[in-house]
Amino acid sequence: MSETARVQSFTEWRAAARGLLARLVPPHAVQWREAEQSSDLFGAPGQGDHGDLTCAGAAAFAEAGVMAAHTASALADASRDRDIGPGLGGATASARVSATRIPRALLRMLEVAACFRAPDRYAFLYQVLWRWQAGQHDVTSPADEDGARLKMMVKTVQREEHKMHAYLRFRERPKSHGAPQFVAWFEPEHDVLPQVAVHFSRRMGQTTWMIGTPQGMMMWDGAMLHAGPPVMRGPEDVADTGEAMWLTYYRSTFNPARLNVAVMQGHIANRYWKNMPEGALVPAMIVEAAAGARRDGQASAVGARGGARIP
Repeated sequence: MSETARVQSFTEWRAAARGLLARLVPPHAVQWREAEQSSDLFGAPGQGDHGDLTCAGAAAFAEAGVMAAHTASALADASRDRDIGPGLGGATASARVSATRIPRALLRMLEVAACFRAPDRYAFLYQVLWRWQAGQHDVTSPADEDGARLKMMVKTVQREEHKMHAYLRFRERPKSHGAPQFVAWFEPEHDVLPQVAVHFSRRMGQTTWMIGTPQGMMMWDGAMLHAGPPVMRGPEDVADTGEAMWLTYYRSTFNPARLNVAVMQGHIANRYWKNMPEGALVPAMIVEAAAGARRDGQASAVGARGGARIP
């Protein structure tokens, strides 16, 4: 007879896995289901202003000092004690014998891998944990089938996070619209929004901003991060009063003589270009370069300017 575990975040998965391990429930006897996200902008009462954070974003919020106290406390316990067994869950004394203590590095890997979008992600994480408890510590080795998949998931999530750092574009809203001052739209392939939000909160000071994605949004009010459901339909919902100036600058600094389309496309996938303001200019500039602008080694607007005479 199988059991059903409904979770919507790594924190919830960790609590469920703790109980299942305490009762020695094997992976094949558990059906993991991802619960529906709340439609309330700031989460249900009692959750604080951050909603229910998913994946490694919860740990990132704790590090930034902007999480609700009860969630930050739970994460601190996990980091300090490295205990995912029933010892932290209030289980019976007899069940505590089977408590599982795992290395901090493995806990972090499981947390990051939970951000990888796959229908069986939570089931897979529990399988890894079960095998570790059984003494199969090669489950983290790249030579092991599960270990190879775990490392692939971690690497993919980390790469997506770095890509979002690089290719997300904030656009300024008219001051008459009030906060947030800047808004951005991005379509991540994995659940990295909370981590990325912490990254920008540390770098933009008290400037208010919001990042929208198809799955949800994060908003920085200058002092605290807030999580919520999707509130944007796409980049068309973003207005930028200074975008024309940025596009003029981008075009004027374009050097067709150094254009290498293959390398450019290798560094920046097509899915990123569509949400970047300069992405609308690139196809035309590539055509111009192929049609002869490459010979000038500079944008036409720059070439038309008169230069200083050399005595």
